[in-house]
Parts: sequence; C-alpha cells; structure tokens
Amino acid sequence: MQEQAEHRPIPDTQPELHVILAMKWLEDGTPVIGGGAAAEYYKVNNCGLITYLVVHKSGRGSGLARVLVEKSVEILDKNARHRGKLAGCNTVFLETNAAEKVTMQQDVMDPRMRHTIYHKIGFRMLDFAYIMPPLGPGQDKMDILLLTVYLTKHIPTNPYDDRYYLPSILLQRFIKGQWAGARAKGYIPPESIEDPDYLRMIHQTDVREKVPLFDLPWGSGKPWIVVDMWEDYDAELMSAFYADYLQVKVNATGKYKT
Repeated sequence: MQEQAEHRPIPDTQPELHVILAMKWLEDGTPVIGGGAAAEYYKVNNCGLITYLVVHKSGRGSGLARVLVEKSVEILDKNARHRGKLAGCNTVFLETNAAEKVTMQQDVMDPRMRHTIYHKIGFRMLDFAYIMPPLGPGQDKMDILLLTVYLTKHIPTNPYDDRYYLPSILLQRFIKGQWAGARAKGYIPPESIEDPDYLRMIHQTDVREKVPLFDLPWGSGKPWIVVDMWEDYDAELMSAFYADYLQVKVNATGKYKT
C-alpha cells in the first residue's frame, strides 16, 4: 500500500493556488474544457490575485469569463472567511499585458481587446507603475504588465467625484507579500529588498494615501484597434455594430439612412 504524503501547511509567504475550470460533457461522456482561471490567495495580506483567465474561442462572447471571475472571487472570499476575515478578501488583483509593450502578434489577442473584456467584467486599472518579481530562478522581472483591481463592494469611491480608488496601504501590502514570496522561493536574493524597482513601488504607495482606478483606455496604446470578429467573437460588440452601423434607420426627415 502506497504511503500517503505528509501534509505540510503552506507558509504564510506563499499563496494558496486554486485552478477553476469551466467544463461540460459530451453525449459520449467526453469532458470538454471551455475555459479556466488560476487564483492565488495570500493569507499574509488577505488579498487575491487572478494570474490566468482563459476562454476557448468557442466560448467567447458567452459570458464565461465573467462566470470564471465571479467563481474565483467567491473562492478567494471563502479562503479569507475561513481564516477569520469575515468580510472576505480585501482586494482581488489581476495582471494583464500592457498594450504599448505587447503586440497582438505576441499574444493570443490584442491586449486592448482583453482590456475591454476585463473592464466589462468589473476590473479597473491602478494608476501604478507595476513590476512583477521573477517567476523562477534566473528569470527577469516583468515590466510589461498592468495591475488591475476587481470592483467588489469593498472598493471605495471619492465623495467629491464618485471615482473609485484603492487605499495605498492595501497595494503596498500586496507588493511586499508578492516580493517576499519570491525571496522565500529563492527566485530573488535576500538583498532584493533594496531592488530599485521594489523600492520605487513602495515609495509610490508611501507618498499618497489613495491610488486612483482608471476606466478605459488602459495605458498609452494606440486609440483604435482592429479586431477580426471571426477570431475574437463577441456577441455584444457584434450586436452594437449591427445596431449602430448596419441597421437601416429613418432619420428626422423620414428618409432612410444607414
């Protein structure tokens, strides 16, 4: 009889990883994966990070991405409550490629198209120059990502303009926890606490109390993108295009216009 592996608790510096799949079964019993998400819970600062969100082409435009995000947030909140944080996760972050640094040829879709999808689901970009620590030994830091936040009921707004913001202390705790985890795994040396990018991010959160959250567009990419709806089908965009541009309408003079 095979001996069971000893269960070892996850160190506080390491996140608890959850992989969420959207599945269905064909008539012959064959499982089909329509999409998936990877969500990390950081108990040291009671926040979550959605590191991956993928939907198969056949499922795009169906709302499956939203379902995966909502399930991820539900699981992260459950983790928080299990650890005595009855209000749930403080913040749920998500990383996405910056349009000015990653082209459509380097990604599975144009980053700006992905930004539109994430914004529709409920994410907003932080006004913050984000650098992700290395993902493995000998790897480089990543400066091609934008950091976004999911608009839960906990995200506050300014009383004078109703714009969303994130308290800087929550972002700083996330950055410190993320880099501490990379140090604990040996991905970066102990002296990385003096890394200039790390210190700059900590300084950004020290000098201001609030970090604004932005609507689209995110970053400084080109104002227009060209998308092939055959490749990146979105039912809502197609309906809007038909209603605004293709459908025959009658103007004020009674004449038809397109």
